[in-house]
Amino acid sequence: MIKFTFCLILFHLFKKCEYVYSASFTKDSVPFAKKRLELVQLQIVHRHGDRTPITPTRNETYWKQTLPSSEVLHKMSKFVNLIRDSNMQENSHSASGSIPFGQLTRLGLLQMVDLGTKIRSQIFQSRTEDSDERTDYTVVKTTLFSRENSVDLKRIKVISTNFHRTIQSVQGFLVGFFPDGIPGGNKIDIDVRYTNIMVPDPQPRRSELQVELEKMLCSRPYILQKEEELHDLAMKVSNILRRDILSNDSGSLSFGICEEEPSETDVQVKPLSWPQMAELTTCLRTRHILPSEITPEEQEIIVNHLAWRWFQTLRYPHLASIVMDEMVNLIVENAFQKRYNILHGIDGDDSSPCLHIFSAHDSTIIALICALHLKQPVNWPEYGSYLKVELLKDIDNLFYYIRFSFNGEILPCSLGNTNGETSELLPLDSLAELLFHSNKKIESLT
Repeated sequence: MIKFTFCLILFHLFKKCEYVYSASFTKDSVPFAKKRLELVQLQIVHRHGDRTPITPTRNETYWKQTLPSSEVLHKMSKFVNLIRDSNMQENSHSASGSIPFGQLTRLGLLQMVDLGTKIRSQIFQSRTEDSDERTDYTVVKTTLFSRENSVDLKRIKVISTNFHRTIQSVQGFLVGFFPDGIPGGNKIDIDVRYTNIMVPDPQPRRSELQVELEKMLCSRPYILQKEEELHDLAMKVSNILRRDILSNDSGSLSFGICEEEPSETDVQVKPLSWPQMAELTTCLRTRHILPSEITPEEQEIIVNHLAWRWFQTLRYPHLASIVMDEMVNLIVENAFQKRYNILHGIDGDDSSPCLHIFSAHDSTIIALICALHLKQPVNWPEYGSYLKVELLKDIDNLFYYIRFSFNGEILPCSLGNTNGETSELLPLDSLAELLFHSNKKIESLT
């Protein structure tokens, strides 16, 4: 009886202490025991830099003059190896462009060098993130490499779509990231075999289901109504571009979600596709050569409508899943492989890079944001924009988290929250459980 009473007293004392402790460490009181996190892996999906129009125009000479010199491109290509399948064909996607169209410009190359320099400073310099009072964590270590030690190239993996502009963009990124050249005078691999899983609109589509879903989603009444409201503007801009800008063979291009190959009868009768109008007017406006009859306000309406159209389509979970499933699985596999190697003491293994770089497109970033249920960013991904996927480890235990950000802005994730709430930190295991329980490789690493 005495023993029982003593245990009961201890129990109540413990509960009281537990209450006092928990009450003293809440977000609304000080001090608060925040999670202390360290960065152990970084995956970056970036858009290429500034480019020439994809759609051919009459002033071809003008656009040729904006391209990097052949000498510069040759120098950059000397420190990389392009990994292709032996039977891999030249990229035939309409959006790849034909020189000088759809190509990275000198401005675009400088943008990517600057991005590489920026990312280098973030993961080489030891720092602690400014902690937001509203969050329950702080990142106390953001370094992946040490300046004193040469970077082992086995710890970096680079993947690019098989487009000239994305390959050259990541080469520029690497110039900024390695200002003194590739360590040891070695070459770094750029794998271009993943193109079809990195763009939501491969040509041809990866499945008939995607084709049917796109048709269904773009035929919803409210979208058709919006298109009808903008029809006059679309015809006006299309006619001006056809009259003053476009070359004779520009009307046959088709790229983007929900865009069908135009027929011969469409030319002069229907407006250009929204992707064509948006990309052309953006390139022209950037260089102050947009026809004066097209106002800046009208150009912004076109670009904003294209963005709205993309998000309305890719926010449909089934479509987002089938267009990005393999790329998202690859990103998640990378994170699980890293955690597995750390926990099993094989972190030095070359199968576990701590930096993954994906050189891709605005459409890639938008589709990933939709597939991962991330908060929609305020701005469309401009040239050189980047989505970061950080694997963060709790220093005080073995918990791992994923955090997403876009151009430095944290993008909260709503995965697993049926009430629509979002969270800046997503437990790594939750990501696998919610999205990829059918992925056998991930299952083996959990």
